[in-house]
This record gives sequence, C-alpha cells and structure tokens, in this order.
Amino acid sequence: MSMTRKVRVAAVQLAPVFLDREATAEKAVAAILEAGRNGAELVVLPEALIPCYPTWIWTSDSVVVGPELYARLCEQSVERGSETIALLQQAAREAGAIVACGINERDGATLYNSQVLIDAGGEVLGYRRKLMPTVAERTVWGWGDARDVRVWHTPLGRLGALICYEHTMTPVKAALAGLGEEIHIAMWPAMPAQGELFSTETIAIAMRNYAWETQTFVVHATTWQSEEFTQALLAAHGGEAAAPVVRAMAPLMAGMTGVVGPNGKHIAGPAAAGEQIVYADLDPAERLRAKYMVDGAGHYARPDAVSVVIHGPKPPLVAAGD
Repeated sequence: MSMTRKVRVAAVQLAPVFLDREATAEKAVAAILEAGRNGAELVVLPEALIPCYPTWIWTSDSVVVGPELYARLCEQSVERGSETIALLQQAAREAGAIVACGINERDGATLYNSQVLIDAGGEVLGYRRKLMPTVAERTVWGWGDARDVRVWHTPLGRLGALICYEHTMTPVKAALAGLGEEIHIAMWPAMPAQGELFSTETIAIAMRNYAWETQTFVVHATTWQSEEFTQALLAAHGGEAAAPVVRAMAPLMAGMTGVVGPNGKHIAGPAAAGEQIVYADLDPAERLRAKYMVDGAGHYARPDAVSVVIHGPKPPLVAAGD
C-alpha cells in the first residue's frame, strides 16, 4: 500500500542497560507503550538497542577485552522467535503501532546487527541485517545479504530501513527508492558531538541527505549513553585506570534523534541529550511537492543509462549435492 494519509511517527532516544537483554527490552516496551498512548502509528528505536551497542570495540584493545565481552554479548543477544521478540510483539499490539527495533541478533555463535519490524497487530513483518559492519564492528557482527535490501508494504505506506553507515551506500539507497520507499527507518548509536571522522553531525548530514535524495520521510533514532552505561562499560574494562578512552569520550557522547521531511529539513528534533521521544505528523502531500523538483525513482531517473541490480542471497556454507 502507498502512503495516502497523514501518519504520526515516534523516534525514540533510549539508553540501553549494559549487556542486559531483559532490562533493556523492558525499557523498549515502556517507550513503545508511551509512544502508542501519544498516538504514534510507527515507533522507531535505535541501532542494536538490545542488549546494547558494543561501544567497547571503539574504546579498548579488542584482543584484551574482546573475547570476554563478545561471549557476554552472545549470551544476551536476541534470537528470532525468542521471548524478547514476543515482548516486542505484545508491546506493538498494545500500542497499536508498527515497531522497528534494533537488536543484536544471534544465529548460532555469529551475531548480526539487525532490525526487526513488527506490525500493529503484533505480527513480525520481517528482519533485516546490516549489509556491511563498519570498521571495528567487523570484530563483532557478520554481514547481511541481498535479502536485506527490501521495502515493506504496510497500511502506513511503504517502509524501508537501514542502519548507520549503510546510509553511505549509494546503490542501496537507489534500490530502496526504486522499490517505492516512502517512509525510511534509520538507526544509529550514540556518537561524539564533535569528531573528525564521525560525530552526531555525520548523522544529521546523512539523514537530511537521504531524505533530500529520495524524497522520503526519514525517522532516525539513536541510543543515549547514560552515566550508568558508562560506569558499567568502565567496570567491564577493569576500571577507569584501564580504560582512559572510555572516560575521556563519555562527556562527548550525544544523540541525534529526529524526523526529516522529503525536502531534507528536520520537521521534528533533532534531540541531542537524554532519553526522549520525538514525534512528528507526516503529510504525504509533502512528498509530492518535493517530487515536483526531483523524483529519483521516476521522472528524474535514467535507468537506460544507469541502473541497480539486487542480487540473490548468499549461498549456504553446506548444500546437498545431486
């Protein structure tokens, strides 16, 4: 279904409880229900929210703390069809909203940076995995495949989703636009407010550019690094003396949660500090006005000159022969 009416959306900025699946899921459920009470029909939560984004990959010697923290992350990660997914399903059903939540997804002993989408009736619409973990993330997460380049047809309109630096993947953006995406779900971790290579400004640029290029609404949510999370992260490293980078970066960490219109301008937020929910009402007429100038999947496209191919899924490691 295409977007035919105004839609109220909520972008949730939330602090996970460090490596605690149950406690973080409870916080996610509370936020979903609050957003539902405030009329949200789509609720977007941050990247790898449950049980938490593995911040230590950027702040420590992964050879020293990596194996132990990876084992803990595996133990607390989320499997498809698990009790944690059931809790999110129940919350979506009670809120009467489509829910998109970032999870560390466990498949055997391999983890993925995944998104789960659940409809307003509590049914799982689907999962997608981040296609390419970014830099140090490759020490923790596996890769997605072509099945993760997709759009969901819902009563609210056509929904697409990407995670973090996937928003730099120009062919993927073009593919989602070509599939008719109308509302884009974007998930990020907390980032430093200032930085040379990545910062919350990076998020703002990426989100505004995505909306402007594709003439979609972009609902983007980041985590928030609370002091409790920082203290738990320090303890996992063996204290402040063993992890000076963690303590030095903590005051710099910020959020960037909001909603961008099809003209590339924020219509709600962005929120920078603390746990909060950002709401916006999306008017489909705004997309039509933006597409008067440029329709990247229509009158401004040139598939005769340049086109995008979505390949099939990667083959299994073991397959039966003839």
